[in-house]
Amino acid sequence: MSDDTRTATYPFPPTYFEHYCEHAGCGLWGLLGYEPVKGQNSYWCWEHFPDEEWKADRRKYREAVDAH
Repeated sequence: MSDDTRTATYPFPPTYFEHYCEHAGCGLWGLLGYEPVKGQNSYWCWEHFPDEEWKADRRKYREAVDAH
C-alpha cells in the first residue's frame, strides 16, 4: 500500500512566467531582474540592465573563473 496521495497537479500545477526586457523596442528575454520598488519587479536583458556596477563585478567574476 502506498501512502503517496499526490498526483501530477498536487498541490497545484506549476506556473510559468515570461519576462522580456523592459527596454523600449527590445524583445530579448529579461533574465536579469530586480525589485526597485518592493513588490514591483523589473526585468532586462544583459545589454540593457541598468546596474553598471553589478555588471562590472560579474565580468570580474567570469574572468577569474575563466582564468582557472
